[in-house]
Amino acid sequence: MDKQLLENLSAEAKTWLAHAIAGMISADGVVDKSEMVFLRDAIGFMENVEDVNALVNMVKAKEKPELQNLKIDRKNAFLIYCELGRLAVVDQKLSVPEVEFLKYAGSKLGFPEMFCNELVKWAYELMSVLKQETQLMYQAEKMPPVYKK
Repeated sequence: MDKQLLENLSAEAKTWLAHAIAGMISADGVVDKSEMVFLRDAIGFMENVEDVNALVNMVKAKEKPELQNLKIDRKNAFLIYCELGRLAVVDQKLSVPEVEFLKYAGSKLGFPEMFCNELVKWAYELMSVLKQETQLMYQAEKMPPVYKK
């Protein structure tokens, strides 16, 4: 999670983001280990213990929260939306329910449908890059070391 982004967010925006993260994790009904980093980050920037417990319980129950419209400047709204896009593909999968929740969150950030569709397209491209990175890492691990004199 971008620390500078978090420093610029109000308490209300941080709470909104934490709920959006929980919703994105729960969207496809499968909680992947790679998504847990985002949940830990969300828990880390929440101040109220009751809110933290509610968030964890929401993910355990695979519930998607109802998000309110978030009044926030365009730059921070975009940065939040990108974080949600990264979370959507961190497991290298992007299901229909995840796409739907991503678009829903974008609308609550005040983005028009066309822009939300562009961010989903970006997320698919990011997922492709992540898959390629994983394949290259696998190949690199199988290679014998080469030492040059």
